[in-house]
Amino acid sequence: MIITTIKPYSDDKLFWNETTGRYELSFEYAKSNFDINFKNDAELKKRLSQNSRLIYNFILYNCNTRNKAVVEWALNKTPKGRVFLFDVLLDQFDADNDSGYNDLVKISPINVSNGQVIDRGLILQNLVSVNTQIVIDRNAEYFGFNILYAGQLPTILYKVATSGDNL
Repeated sequence: MIITTIKPYSDDKLFWNETTGRYELSFEYAKSNFDINFKNDAELKKRLSQNSRLIYNFILYNCNTRNKAVVEWALNKTPKGRVFLFDVLLDQFDADNDSGYNDLVKISPINVSNGQVIDRGLILQNLVSVNTQIVIDRNAEYFGFNILYAGQLPTILYKVATSGDNL
């Protein structure tokens, strides 16, 4: 398995946000490939940023916290991470554009029909669309290892993630 370390960059599909340290689906790509359902360009840019934050938070929430540095390196500093993020961000934006899917984060945790609190675990499980979840679950096909592995990842990955060398 050869994994190359790259410096994050922007292109026609993904925008590297230096401020947040996350990739976002590029504004130009979204405008040219989707029938946009948001009221204006400012709203679209906001949704693309929210989409990115949701995806990164979901992945980091579901990984072993001891593996966070490796996961962030795999996502942001490998060519396969860019491909993975593009696929994930694309599916999630498609769901958000069609139905406002990312607004699930903003719903009240109270079931209005009976006044009971909705199980937090159920809300967390449904933050991303089904298609997005399928891609995330298949992450090992992109990286050659499972970034959501519950145990601690091999030490060699930590050395590569923190040194910037290739594996």
